[in-house]
Amino acid sequence: MALRIYGIHVRFMGKSLMPISLIEDQNKVKDFASLSKLKVVLDNDGFMNIELKYMGGFWVMMEFHNEGAKKKFQSNLAMRTWFSQTIQASSDFNIDERVTWVELEGVPYKLWSRNTFSRIASRWGTLLDGDDREDGCFHRKRICICTKLKTNLFESFKVVYRGKVIWVRAKEVLGWVPDFVEDIEEESDSDDDSYEGEIKSGGF
Repeated sequence: MALRIYGIHVRFMGKSLMPISLIEDQNKVKDFASLSKLKVVLDNDGFMNIELKYMGGFWVMMEFHNEGAKKKFQSNLAMRTWFSQTIQASSDFNIDERVTWVELEGVPYKLWSRNTFSRIASRWGTLLDGDDREDGCFHRKRICICTKLKTNLFESFKVVYRGKVIWVRAKEVLGWVPDFVEDIEEESDSDDDSYEGEIKSGGF
């Protein structure tokens, strides 16, 4: 899945900041998990002064502090392989999708599979990943989805398995937000409605 990058180049002009065009190339990242690695990847390629701000969905704002950094980024072929799109920042910019976590209760453990959770996620959008925390609990499962829903997700629905009707409850919970730091923070052990762990591939 591609990662779209929302970019802005900022140049100091006296006491004001003037946004100018960044780049218009079409770039691509291999999967959504790459978002959590973006800061490290940039640092490893010598782009340590780029400021990243998560905008929601698959979008990130990138701020360059000088023209040289922007040109260096433009000419770096390795960086282009990570991004699918970059555009100039604008006050009219609007994100039509969002990434969020949904907590599911009632899915029988014997039905736990990527296919099952992918079909459930298709009710609202696309499955990105799953919570693979080893807490020993199988009465609930958290999945990460990309959706265009504008309202908070909260519903119950039926799942039919071998002629038996099973009710599943779904509730949107506070989601993961990339902090773009190099140090891997210790995963929270709290059991509340928030989940801010690292996105990992194959979390099922």
